[in-house]
Amino acid sequence: MLDRAWLTSLVKFLLTGIIFAAAFWLIARFSGSLLGSMHFRDEATLVLLAVGGTIVYALAISRCSDASGWSRWCAARRTRRSPPGCNQYPHIS
Repeated sequence: MLDRAWLTSLVKFLLTGIIFAAAFWLIARFSGSLLGSMHFRDEATLVLLAVGGTIVYALAISRCSDASGWSRWCAARRTRRSPPGCNQYPHIS
């Protein structure tokens, strides 16, 4: 039997791939008509694809962060203290 966590990760991975593909397709499709007369059209399209991909990636991370435990991991790192009796770096708490 397949692990539930593995299947959940696989579904998230597939959905993220579909969203990336759709975003890249939309950007490439409409940038041609919007930038049609521009001299550096291909370079501008590349910049739009990079910016769009960065935005989609940031949104995917921010939406999945709580489900994947990222926020709990960050909170644990912020509140972690040194073990009792450890004064190697007294200025760091």
